[in-house]
Amino acid sequence: MKKLIMFGLVAIAACAVNAAAFSWSASSAANGVDGNGNVLTSTSDAATFVLCYLGNGAEASIDNAVVVQEGTWTIATNKKTGQTSAKVQGTYTGTGAEGFANGNVYQVLVQDSEGGLHTIAGVGTYTISGYSGDTWSGEQYTFASSNFVADKASYPASSTPADGPEPTSGLLLLVGAGLLGLRRKRA
Repeated sequence: MKKLIMFGLVAIAACAVNAAAFSWSASSAANGVDGNGNVLTSTSDAATFVLCYLGNGAEASIDNAVVVQEGTWTIATNKKTGQTSAKVQGTYTGTGAEGFANGNVYQVLVQDSEGGLHTIAGVGTYTISGYSGDTWSGEQYTFASSNFVADKASYPASSTPADGPEPTSGLLLLVGAGLLGLRRKRA
């Protein structure tokens, strides 16, 4: 029994070691703006921007979008010019084929209050290439070459289904249920 548990823990640790990562963000020339074109001045007004996995290669589709990470907003004012900038960003770490495989396609979308996903005008997709084993020579995914609408009010709730649980959560749930079952069997 102890050997089985140790084998499971070693397998999980090995997957974590083989993780690769890429950063994603709005371009430095872009600002998150409200529906009137004014730069956001409060993170509480900002919509939830998420990085979504769309599938691999020709199978990739917005209809298959799965949220893999929520972005973090930064709002800053330049002391010299007085100009405000609003930027969303994140660093996604994937393990194995679920997160990193050549041909995996990602896109930044907006998630509304009910979990519905919305595209952002002018924001394209990002495809992983150059991944080999546990090394990746990719670059940062930078989206939006101009101001992008980023306030909550611009993305009302829709009937788009919410994303499912992330693969890591499912794995941990299965390991926990197995350990609980083994423990009950002994008692």
